[in-house]
Amino acid sequence: MADDKKPDDPGLIEIMTKESVKYTLGGAGAVGANALVSAAAANIAYAEAASLTVSRGLNMPPVKNQHYVPQFHLKGFSTDSKSACVFDKVTKKSFKTGVANIATEQHFYDLPPEFTNRGDPQAVETVLSIFENKYAIAIRDLLDEVKQKDGFTPGPSERNRTIAHFLVMQYCRTREFRDTFTYAIRELSSAVAKKHEFAQRYKAERGEVIKSENPIIPIPPGITPLEHARIMFDQPLIERIMFILFQHIWLIADNQTPQPFFTSDAPVMRQPHYNHPVYGGAGFGSKGVEILLPLSSRFLLVLLERTYFTPGLKETDGAVMHLKPEEVTYYNGFQVWESFRQIYCQEDKFDLAKDLVERYPEICDLEHSRISIMG
Repeated sequence: MADDKKPDDPGLIEIMTKESVKYTLGGAGAVGANALVSAAAANIAYAEAASLTVSRGLNMPPVKNQHYVPQFHLKGFSTDSKSACVFDKVTKKSFKTGVANIATEQHFYDLPPEFTNRGDPQAVETVLSIFENKYAIAIRDLLDEVKQKDGFTPGPSERNRTIAHFLVMQYCRTREFRDTFTYAIRELSSAVAKKHEFAQRYKAERGEVIKSENPIIPIPPGITPLEHARIMFDQPLIERIMFILFQHIWLIADNQTPQPFFTSDAPVMRQPHYNHPVYGGAGFGSKGVEILLPLSSRFLLVLLERTYFTPGLKETDGAVMHLKPEEVTYYNGFQVWESFRQIYCQEDKFDLAKDLVERYPEICDLEHSRISIMG
């Protein structure tokens, strides 16, 4: 740790993003729990969150089972708000259990003690619980409007900004996201190390020596929750993505067929309809991207990249699409494909999931390749 920096210096909240993949323990590598809470509060402009979270984190008993998909969301896929049906892609079996038992891991967000500055090691968990209350109210308000008007008011209102923030935060907070970014850094580190070794040999053959070490170091397992939190609470990054989301067409898909919508342990989906030869097509702002977030067994939020979809689209911002059975299958199929391990439904209606895992067994591999390093 750099000697001239205090562990709880808010200036240390210089978040590691996709563009800054170098892991260091100096400068931006350490963060106090109180500073993290402050950054989280600023993230969605809930000024009261910082002080409230600190007091809650220090006075309440620790939370052992921590959800990376909030329970308010899971209750939308339950007939009694208590339990849901689960399909596990690894065991290929379905079962029913309480929503308190799914999309959760023990101490998933707990920060390493050496980085909490005697603050709250569960700062992430406690501030997320505050955000979730805001998210639940906003989504309930949106769905009430949809039911009453068969449409909704689009645009960056406070409600819609809260929903956009939920979409981005939900995308970032899961086990799938954590495994993806740690995998990416590990693969990038390995690729750079190979090039570095080649350069050393090349220079050595000419009597020169490279003294520097591999500039990219994989994240040590014990520090992963900290680095994950640094991405989740990167306010500039979150705000950039939210700005992009409001450039898209916002629609609601209404499913009144016998087959309910699925959700999963990684419910935010991005489906490319146009693939750039270099950049792909699944980025939040990519041309032709379709971004999907199930809100309940009946309703799905659909965001469509405007330039690609506008020419052939009948619906406009704030419209409701009433789905046919084959369209529900289309959306549920994405949820099966993009989930980490489990799919959730209010009823044990997982025929589609069972069919897809039989036809495409690679989607059941928890250690699947998540990124390709070019060059």
